[in-house]
Amino acid sequence: VIERIIDFDEISAYSEMYAASVTAKSDAYSISAYLEVFDPKDIAQFITLRDYETKADMPLPPNGVLIDIKLSELLQLDVGDGFIIDSDGMHEAVVAGIYENYVGHFIYLAPQAYSEIFGGQCEKNGIMLNLEDDSRATCERVTTELLMLNGISSAMRAADTQDTYLKSMEQVDFVV
Repeated sequence: VIERIIDFDEISAYSEMYAASVTAKSDAYSISAYLEVFDPKDIAQFITLRDYETKADMPLPPNGVLIDIKLSELLQLDVGDGFIIDSDGMHEAVVAGIYENYVGHFIYLAPQAYSEIFGGQCEKNGIMLNLEDDSRATCERVTTELLMLNGISSAMRAADTQDTYLKSMEQVDFVV
């Protein structure tokens, strides 16, 4: 699939990655989260990771995981603490950093860290893309073309996910 995707003129950057829905557990709490594995040299093209205290950009470390600030608060975790990732079994991970994020819970890690935590290589199941032109029309056209390729079952525009969230919050007066 990747060989055909890179032929699209509209794509300015791409990276294969692994994504899964998991449960993050500590003695304090248990909650659903998204686990995403990226090549450390590629992640900054797609995800902005900033330290929740210093606001400095955070690289993806080779060992351990990065978790968002709210997840760290719910699980009562600090850098260096261990917690369980429930994904086809219980796997212990160590927090290498805590980043800013206020929508959803994401656990980011490098392939090396994935291997250490889960005992094997992750099978890449997704591709992150950046387009030269991120207008709705271009995104819809590229999405339609991508979905016609054998091996691609879904595609979503990040801005659409953000729009859906913002629309759902229009009727909310307070978020606590």
